[in-house]
Amino acid sequence: MQHFAWPLMAAAALQPERLPGQHSYFPLDILWPQNRWQMFSQILPFTPVDLDQILLDVLTLAAVPPYPWGQLIYHEVLQQRLKSGLKGHFAEFGVGLGGSSLFFGHMAAQWGRRMLAVDSFQGLPDSDPAHDEPYFAEGDFGSEGSNAQRFQQLLENFGLNSTIDLISTSFAETVVPREFQELAFVHIDGDLYHSVLDALEKTWDLVQPGGIVVIDDFFHKVQGPARATADFFRSRALAPLFHVVPAYAVLVVKGDANCAAPRALDGNFYSFELARDFEPFVQAVERSLLRSPEGRARDNAAAFWDFLRYPSDAVASGADIFRYLAPLEDMLDLTDGIGPCAAPRKGRVVSIPTEKRVEHVFTNCQPLERDSCTEQEREFIDAADLQRESQVELELLRMSQLLDMSQSTTEPRNAELLDRMVILKRLKRENSWRFGRTSSKQRSATPRRQLRHAKRGCSAATLGGRWTDPLVVSGCVDLEHGKGGSDLFPRPTYRLDSQRLDTKRFENGGNSQS
Repeated sequence: MQHFAWPLMAAAALQPERLPGQHSYFPLDILWPQNRWQMFSQILPFTPVDLDQILLDVLTLAAVPPYPWGQLIYHEVLQQRLKSGLKGHFAEFGVGLGGSSLFFGHMAAQWGRRMLAVDSFQGLPDSDPAHDEPYFAEGDFGSEGSNAQRFQQLLENFGLNSTIDLISTSFAETVVPREFQELAFVHIDGDLYHSVLDALEKTWDLVQPGGIVVIDDFFHKVQGPARATADFFRSRALAPLFHVVPAYAVLVVKGDANCAAPRALDGNFYSFELARDFEPFVQAVERSLLRSPEGRARDNAAAFWDFLRYPSDAVASGADIFRYLAPLEDMLDLTDGIGPCAAPRKGRVVSIPTEKRVEHVFTNCQPLERDSCTEQEREFIDAADLQRESQVELELLRMSQLLDMSQSTTEPRNAELLDRMVILKRLKRENSWRFGRTSSKQRSATPRRQLRHAKRGCSAATLGGRWTDPLVVSGCVDLEHGKGGSDLFPRPTYRLDSQRLDTKRFENGGNSQS
């Protein structure tokens, strides 16, 4: 495996100039973008198709970060555990605007589990100067109205009011109901030392062996969550392995032994395999690197990409946590909160919406159930079914770039592209072995018109775009091997090339919808 030499160069000669403020390059473009819709369009080619609708629906309700990488990684890890027989329900301490609760509640409903959501909705308590660095103001994230009632209404509009049980109280005063005495998953987003410590005290003994506990804001400048987590496990004579989840969080698997990771300078044991093994995140970093301008941001992107590509069987180091955090400096340095030099301020209030944001609803078309599809969608599936999987993957990436980030997801062109992307993803999931390997029986099901044009060497099938520039298959197709290029499925000559990325579309993030 080849690695960039840039990290070594950057370490030897750190460039003194940095891009100012909340720029549109690494790491902000993939971890804290100005335009959330831009981020959704970037991840859509790689997300599990069953999550696309809920990820879109909670786009403006989930905290960024951890959205979207946290949700995607938690989903993958938790789903593996549940398939292996992990028992128990879900819990979240710290609701915020409700985005993560809705996401985890959606997953709980899929698995026939319940979820407990705990929040006082009064905002953050006053921080403890003995444990929390000055960052938040008392009352931050509180509300002037009744966010508890608004959240209940939001749950009803998402169809989760029978899945999620809400307790509106402080973490310290929470009494976990009897039906939640077995937990498979706990998400703690308490921001401050005592809040996180209280949540761990309330839940850890209820987590089943192999269950998962996530502590958000572990690497936040307030430092309270990290200190509370360390103090809690030290009081139990435990030294868990902290699986780092981009960008601020850690995930702990109850009962997993830590036998290999070296101790870091802060006394903790870290693993970076969740980030390294999650290929969509690694690819996002690679694309960010390719569009970054020369300078320190590019050096950071290269260093982070190289860190993610470090072989899993190579020697680990207690200093790896610094190698992970250092390239994220442009995000970590964006704000110091109230800080020692900032003027005092009142707590920031938030208001949970009661209605679902109007977003595009993905088509119900299932490639293996053609009756659920329109005629245009069936023709699109027929054309896609003749292509190699690599060509389909490249087309998904191209379609994501065609999405107009300044318009809503319900805009006709965006809606059409979104539906076509989800159809291709369903086709990959349900029938990926057919890409480029069309059997004689499958060819007999191909429309005669398409076969006739293909035998002549080129397809003349129009795939029915509703806008003024319809997508037309104009290339030649080899039905036996799926070879050939087209405007819809261009022949890939390499996995990723910076010349094929429209870098201007990522500058300034477009018009924010967040």
